[in-house]
Amino acid sequence: MKRSFNDQSVRGYLTERACWWNEICKEEFQTQFRCKCPQWSYCRSPGRYYNAYCTVTGTGYIWTQPGWGGSSAAAAASVAGT
Repeated sequence: MKRSFNDQSVRGYLTERACWWNEICKEEFQTQFRCKCPQWSYCRSPGRYYNAYCTVTGTGYIWTQPGWGGSSAAAAASVAGT
């Protein structure tokens, strides 16, 4: 039986940027995410002290990513229409 562990200890982002598939979303020993994984994927690592990557596999050590605090459309509009 495959198991997963959800870690909610990381709550912020270095930048408000979407990750690509299989991109590092969280580096080991860092307290913020590098980017946010797409809705259909998970920020997953083999354990707590490893780099985590965006993947569709929902087992293993899953880093729960919070929202950005605003809609992505509003963020895009503020960048595009300053």
